[in-house]
Amino acid sequence: MTARTIPTLPTWLAGMRITGANLALMVSYAQLWANPPEFRMHQSLTQSVSNTTWTQITCDTSDYDSDTGRSGSTPFAYTIPAGMTGRWSFGWVLPWASNGTGARAANLYRNGTATSTYPITPAAGSTATCTGWSDRILCNAGDVMSLFGWQSSGGSLGTFIAADSVAVLWGKLDSLATP
Repeated sequence: MTARTIPTLPTWLAGMRITGANLALMVSYAQLWANPPEFRMHQSLTQSVSNTTWTQITCDTSDYDSDTGRSGSTPFAYTIPAGMTGRWSFGWVLPWASNGTGARAANLYRNGTATSTYPITPAAGSTATCTGWSDRILCNAGDVMSLFGWQSSGGSLGTFIAADSVAVLWGKLDSLATP
């Protein structure tokens, strides 16, 4: 499936006649927002992250991608499709293997730059730890979005994979507004 073309919302003026073309535009616009552009991908294999180094997390499995923005090769970032500039909601979560030393962080990157950082410091002797967040971000068509992780355990630390716990990155177009 290729990315859809964003339909133009028709303008209705006083005294304007209803035409089949204008009604078709209204239907196309309503259909877009009934099923907005969105994606979700997750990690299926543990990944080693070096100490104090921001590392892109490989989300190698696509759960869905309505407009084919997800890259087809590792490390599988998402590119905002043409015509889909606007406010996007993103969510991400990154589970870490058990280790009670140092801090953990996960972040959404846009075009190789962090959008925000939400670190946590696990308790000593902690079990697997999870970092993540959600945010609404203004994106331009062509922006490349990806999940990054950081940890300071003193050595390499793996991401955590279990039936109910995997790294996930998702996004959904909320609005075509550009404040």
